[in-house]
Amino acid sequence: YATACKLDPQSTEVWCGAAGSYYKLGDYESALQFGQSAKELAPADSEVEKLLGDIYTARKDNEMAVEAYERAMKLDSSNPKTMFALASAYLQEEKFEAAKELLDMVVSIEPQNAEAWRYLGFVCLKMREVDMATMKYLKAVQLAPDDWRAHKGIGVAYMMKYRILKSFDNPEAETYKKQAITHWSKSLDLNPSQDNLLKLYRKYSQ
Repeated sequence: YATACKLDPQSTEVWCGAAGSYYKLGDYESALQFGQSAKELAPADSEVEKLLGDIYTARKDNEMAVEAYERAMKLDSSNPKTMFALASAYLQEEKFEAAKELLDMVVSIEPQNAEAWRYLGFVCLKMREVDMATMKYLKAVQLAPDDWRAHKGIGVAYMMKYRILKSFDNPEAETYKKQAITHWSKSLDLNPSQDNLLKLYRKYSQ
């Protein structure tokens, strides 16, 4: 791609291709340089801005990533990939309301997007919307039964529900505790390298 850029220096596609290749190789500095060159050629291209956002995210520069994704959204507000990327960046800044709004848009466009449903579950937990979080996580597990993160998340939601009901001496509390343990067990089966979850599992399954 670098050679192609010299042969066809006015091609945005070639510069983006070079940036994307370096991005995949983990050379984010070179990726950024080529991405910025692509932007100079096409300052109003949503795909270029999305790519820059991805590169900034990989460089752990969340502030710049948000700015790039927001520019991409202004240029094309209907791209679910950009919506998801911006929602993820908002989560890093704990902008939960803004992230939830974008994720709701993603699943309305892509109802089979299990990862977006899982992120919605996480956002709802952060916003203390336990019942809503449970619904979102259940959808994620339905779409992706082997997603250990989704099983972990729904276990957390059920455990929060258990603690709430237990504080009111509600006899239904134990049901949610058992469901939490079941999903945590599944999560650990799928990914045993979860020391903190394993401690919780052992604590509540005794």
